[in-house]
Amino acid sequence: MSTVRRTLLLAVLVAAAGGLAFATGAAVVDGPADTFAEERLAVQPVDGPNGAYAYLNDDDEIVVDVSGSNPKLPSDFEGVNPGTLASADGVFTITYTADEYARVWIEHPEENVTFVVDGESIEGEANNVTLAPDETVAIGLEVDARGAVAGTQLSGDDFDIRAQVADPESVDSASTADEGDGDGGD
Repeated sequence: MSTVRRTLLLAVLVAAAGGLAFATGAAVVDGPADTFAEERLAVQPVDGPNGAYAYLNDDDEIVVDVSGSNPKLPSDFEGVNPGTLASADGVFTITYTADEYARVWIEHPEENVTFVVDGESIEGEANNVTLAPDETVAIGLEVDARGAVAGTQLSGDDFDIRAQVADPESVDSASTADEGDGDGGD
């Protein structure tokens, strides 16, 4: 199993003003990327509005920062509004470049922040997403600031991206189960 710890500067500085943009995006591995697992996984900010919430630091590691201190955000951005649920699709991508299938998931301790794919959590092994060779998935965020007071920092934790090669049999059986009962609709 491959693991990498990345910075979640989700120093979501809850402010009285500001908010998240709502858009989607995707990226391919054609520029700088945070690579690991013998370069079989590449992580990049999305090339789109929500990609501004993520950037590669000086060590080429992905940083997710939804605060006023993020250098990619406008200087008047102050964070997530207190008392709100905010979401941003397509903040960064994970691309799998090996020849097998892989299960990928994220682990981190913060309860106020959830990493999602198509609105579904990918936190913990049970919520993994299976990637085929050369497949990319866009990761988004959901932030719960309902109990926060203006100026509160919700998190400053690291997060782990984990990957495990999937057994071909389990990938095939999952695909068959998704296709229905196989009776052709009769």
